[in-house]
Amino acid sequence: MSVKKSNDSIFAMLLRSPWWASAGIATFIAVVAWAVAPAKYGIFASMASLPFWVVAAMAGFRQMRLPSDGHIQGKMQAIRALSWKDFSEGIEQALRKDGFVVSRLDGDAGADYLLSGTVHTGVVACKRWKAATVGIEPLRELVKAMEKHEANECIYVTGGTFTQVALEFAVENKIRLLHGPVLVAFLRHMKLRAPTAGTNK
Repeated sequence: MSVKKSNDSIFAMLLRSPWWASAGIATFIAVVAWAVAPAKYGIFASMASLPFWVVAAMAGFRQMRLPSDGHIQGKMQAIRALSWKDFSEGIEQALRKDGFVVSRLDGDAGADYLLSGTVHTGVVACKRWKAATVGIEPLRELVKAMEKHEANECIYVTGGTFTQVALEFAVENKIRLLHGPVLVAFLRHMKLRAPTAGTNK
């Protein structure tokens, strides 16, 4: 019988937290163990902190590999500066790399692409990728497009951010959101350079 890992376990939460959170807990456990246990057993008692040291090391390794905020901001500026032709071609190429067959939905107000694969179909909206903030209406249109095309997944792509209401709607309707670092990683095959000052696009 396989055991499913919980994303709400203490170790899962610590892996998503700064590495020093786990290191702090490990240090606290070790200090308490040495203070409470008899001297000859202190070393063994302090081993209870070992799992937290391991999590601290794993979290630290992950966080070292994450791009900096400045790097992400520069890439996002480059994404928002792309023409529709370049941006749409980049999205299509990335979707195909993920194994989808991509068809354009010309004239559909809610979605830009229809995806088909071996397991499921989906619709993707990305034409408003330059919007600074995305509200709930474009997401409602995307859900309607999903129902219209009898798809079972929908994805919304933007170079901006989402309002709180839009985020809640996305969770309720299981809409996948591609923005920020996730979008940068998704378009990693493109050579994205932030526009220089004075560049008009």
